[in-house]
Amino acid sequence: MASKHDLAIRWSDHPNGISWIRKLGGVTVWGYPKALKNPGGKVAVVVRGGEVVLEFVVGKIEGPQKVKLAGGQRRNGYIIKAERGSIRSLSPKSSYRLAIHYRAVGQWRYFSAKTHKGLTLDSKNWGEKNYLSDSVPRAWEKVVSKSQRKTSIQDIKDVHVRSKNAVSTSRTGFIKSLGATCKNWQWSWSFVNNEKRFVIFGEWQGRSDRKPGLIFSNDWEIRNGKVNRGFRQGLEHIRLI
Repeated sequence: MASKHDLAIRWSDHPNGISWIRKLGGVTVWGYPKALKNPGGKVAVVVRGGEVVLEFVVGKIEGPQKVKLAGGQRRNGYIIKAERGSIRSLSPKSSYRLAIHYRAVGQWRYFSAKTHKGLTLDSKNWGEKNYLSDSVPRAWEKVVSKSQRKTSIQDIKDVHVRSKNAVSTSRTGFIKSLGATCKNWQWSWSFVNNEKRFVIFGEWQGRSDRKPGLIFSNDWEIRNGKVNRGFRQGLEHIRLI
């Protein structure tokens, strides 16, 4: 029988965000959290900086049904309802931080409420994945060296690399620790270390299922009618491989 776990969700930093959870009696999610212990698991509500400000015990999961997600989107999803009387806000003395890097409000990760550490599940109990409303890089990155070269730029359609190790740190801190840089830390998804001659690409979560993940596609050149600056930089870095 597959193990069941606790869940930590990145919530909105809006002042009314926590009161809305209390009014609803739980939190909303897009995908069904298959690996969440239901009932009896713990849900941690995380805000900016990884701080856990509220916790509750899972009572049940309702849905699918129309819900309002943490980011404000309205769509079909689920409500993780709290066990009656279990919702509690954490005081500054009792609050703690999770070393989990989130890329969007509403993103959730399995974790251990005992150790306060994030969990990476194997393919047998990976749980629901593609619940984000848009594709964003994962918290870890992929290093592409000369030895991993698969194709020339003229033949590029989709470039894939295999996931390596997950790193519990900020993206910027992780990239800098490898001596790599980019043109802009906000919109870049690829990075380069010219001295050691390697490039790094983020794997796109919307296309990843623990198999080789998509790191570059010609389909990404135009976004919202404008040339994607990250695409141009990524193309430059692809040419270096």
